[in-house]
Amino acid sequence: MTCAISFTLPERLFCGILLRPRYRSQGEFPAMFSSRILIRTAQFALLTGSLLLSSVLAAQTPAFVSFDAPGAGTAKGQGTFQGWINSSGVVATSYVDSNNFLHGMVRAANGQITEFDAPKSIETSVEGINSKGQVIGWYVNDTDTATYGFLRSPSGVMYSFSVPGASFNEPRAINDSGVVIGDYNLDLNHPHEGFLRDASGNYTLFDVAGAGTAPSQGTFPVAIDAGNAVTGYYIDSSNVAHGFFRDASGNITSFDMGTATYPYAINTGGQVVGVYNETGHNEHAFLRDAEGNLSNIDASGASQTNTYSINDSGLICGNIIGGLGKATPAWRDASGVYHSIALPQPNSGGSANSINNNGRMTGSWTDADGVYHGFVR
Repeated sequence: MTCAISFTLPERLFCGILLRPRYRSQGEFPAMFSSRILIRTAQFALLTGSLLLSSVLAAQTPAFVSFDAPGAGTAKGQGTFQGWINSSGVVATSYVDSNNFLHGMVRAANGQITEFDAPKSIETSVEGINSKGQVIGWYVNDTDTATYGFLRSPSGVMYSFSVPGASFNEPRAINDSGVVIGDYNLDLNHPHEGFLRDASGNYTLFDVAGAGTAPSQGTFPVAIDAGNAVTGYYIDSSNVAHGFFRDASGNITSFDMGTATYPYAINTGGQVVGVYNETGHNEHAFLRDAEGNLSNIDASGASQTNTYSINDSGLICGNIIGGLGKATPAWRDASGVYHSIALPQPNSGGSANSINNNGRMTGSWTDADGVYHGFVR
């Protein structure tokens, strides 16, 4: 089924937020989050031992800054998670406190951190930021336990929004025009469907042909570019993931690599990066160019490569996993060479999650005690 329906939605104004991130984690997820973590979450092992990739990754020594929300917990599974960075170096992300409650936070380029919580929310997930400093995500209301989208202005004013009739709304990304994409479902007995919400609050709803119609199946938009082209994945009736590209006119093309395909990011040139699986569930990185050509971009010698973000110059970031199972954050330059990002010692791994057009990155790493910390580089 494919639909394109527009709605104008009355907005509810609120301030604050309380958070559970839908994060791509380098470690174990707290049990309280497991029911809502998306398939796109790229997990990687927290095995001990050294990462033997010296022949694969070029040595790098640029500035690395680790940061934590003031209210972040310090026990295993708590802390500050990976987020998104905009063109000004502002990071939007999430953290878990010592009582295992989730909250949102924004870190300014000068390092100043602002934490926020939505009134009457059970949990909230920060999902993206644009160059204007608008932050989007979702929260769970404590009265009806429905999931609503939110948009936080640079000044901290927050707006709630929801696809009409939907019980679950999960915004995934926002571009500089204020267009938000994500998925929704009517209730837990229905599949996920895609939405595009413009800056005036009008909705366009869509499905990818071939998307399954059972719970946990359907269409999952993940990223949007400056011209409103969208990429993401859909789960078919056999629970297999396929990538898709939706152009600004609404035309949808599906694509596959391996046995499952998960696009994660798109740049203004129409290049898409993400992860695909092969038999045995090993994760590999792919690049889809503007003409639709697909190529493997694994780091040579790595057992697994995950790519999560691409900027307009074609620089890519993510993580690389060595033979002993430990992940290290890394980025790929325009010539295709991967460079490691050194983490504080001791650590249990990490990942770079977002890269801006200045080449600045953000992500998270886990210390030896299983506590998460954010970083910029």
